[in-house]
Amino acid sequence: MPPNGSQYYLASQDSFASTGPMCKKGQNFTEFALEAMENYIRGIKFAEKVEQSFGIWEGNEHKELKNGTEKYVRSMRKGRKL
Repeated sequence: MPPNGSQYYLASQDSFASTGPMCKKGQNFTEFALEAMENYIRGIKFAEKVEQSFGIWEGNEHKELKNGTEKYVRSMRKGRKL
């Protein structure tokens, strides 16, 4: 492990040809790049789902939230005993 504790390290000149300039220990660059792309796509899909779900609750179905969620949560917390 490198001195700064990072899981990444710069490859030596000898291993540069096979591993590339930077890689995660025990993982080649292709695996690293695929993992990064999967995470990026997962983030995009999550953002799309959040956009699609906007406004899904109708105000008349949740009258307890008409003064705002913060007030509702605070009132619920006051009422319970810890």
